[in-house]
Amino acid sequence: MSGPSPPGSGGGFFEDLGRFVRWYAGAADRAAEWFLRNELVIRRALEVGLRAFEAFPVSLAITSVTFARGGWSEVPLGNMNLSELTPLVERLWEEPDEVVRRELDAAILVYFGREDHAELARMVEGWGERFGGRRRIFEDALFAHRSGLYTLSIPALAAQVEGVLRDLTEEYGRGRRWIDRFNEAFDFRYDPRYPSPPPDLEEEMTRFMSLSAPERYEAAEEMRRRFALLRVNELYDHGDFSDPRFASSVKRHSILHGVFFNYGELESLRLFFLLELLHDAVSEYEERVWLVPATSSHLPTLRTWRDEDPEFERRLTDFYVKNDGWVREVSEGGQRSGWIASVGGEAAGLADLDVDEDEKFGHIAFYVAPAFRRRGVGTKIVCLVAKEARHEDLAGVLATVERGNEARVRCLVRAGFGRVGEWHDGSARFRLQLPPSPPGSTIGRNAW
Repeated sequence: MSGPSPPGSGGGFFEDLGRFVRWYAGAADRAAEWFLRNELVIRRALEVGLRAFEAFPVSLAITSVTFARGGWSEVPLGNMNLSELTPLVERLWEEPDEVVRRELDAAILVYFGREDHAELARMVEGWGERFGGRRRIFEDALFAHRSGLYTLSIPALAAQVEGVLRDLTEEYGRGRRWIDRFNEAFDFRYDPRYPSPPPDLEEEMTRFMSLSAPERYEAAEEMRRRFALLRVNELYDHGDFSDPRFASSVKRHSILHGVFFNYGELESLRLFFLLELLHDAVSEYEERVWLVPATSSHLPTLRTWRDEDPEFERRLTDFYVKNDGWVREVSEGGQRSGWIASVGGEAAGLADLDVDEDEKFGHIAFYVAPAFRRRGVGTKIVCLVAKEARHEDLAGVLATVERGNEARVRCLVRAGFGRVGEWHDGSARFRLQLPPSPPGSTIGRNAW
């Protein structure tokens, strides 16, 4: 079965892209495979929309779809000269999936084998800053791959993802808390037992094109992150050891339990590519700001901030902090929600949204711990609370800043707030008008 005709320029491209997805999802015997790819297809679609909006060549969009059909999780030939890449992709567009997969596999092997695997070596060298403590392992794996010893490179690489994430999250106990915490930072949920149905790509694209330019950029970036997280989590899928398909797939469970038998160059490369995705995700994790509901478990942190910051009590006049922890309470005037802001898994501040149901406005209060100030954390906290307000269908968000607190003013202004007046005590009032939230949108809601 061949793919759709290559899209032309202009609006017809999106029609062709939607037709491609409908065609691909329509084959019942490929439903499971399509699920494994649906994050990729959505991600590529959003990337395509972004590029089309910015007048990028349509050939880049065709490349994205072709690689999706070939079963590759990313575009590993991204650094290839376009004079070589474009003819390859254009030639494969009309070919059946099995031909696309076979020829892309061959092209990847050739490209990453050139000059004694120079491109792969550059990739591994780039991991030095983030994976420095594992340099010897990756260098040995690279040597084994260059020497064709894939029975050595594959087990060595498959074990490293868990180690990287345990060190990153400082979760060394039994269970999956190390990967769950990493997922939480990106508001990502993964459960292979309950696969979601293939998305309606035309609906996704319509929603995407309704976003403003900055929101499109954020949406495209969010999908890149989610695809990387999908691949990391898939590495830890369990399955039936007697199933030849599972036993030949690049899964840590099958590799380290000795039932994996597909030791080849492509499988080794897939793990290098996965670690490259992880490398990018780790760098984002370390600067990621996200909100988690505040509970009594955060009391020790609040006490530490109180002891270290003389301004702590005064800055929390708008917060409800009680002996039993931060209380979520519903009162006659509205609903109050409280969060701890985390950066790289470390508590960095507080956030609060007091909802006035009658006026359809939220009142925001926030606090940034001293160690995290002047890093843009306050602005990100404000943006995240504004997103929560938008998903509550509020018309806007209000904030009050005491006289002389210019740092807080800068956070609000950078988040889009405008000054609307003053109170009698000299404190300034700020307001952010909110557009309606797109139906069903959850992009970047809890993290930035």
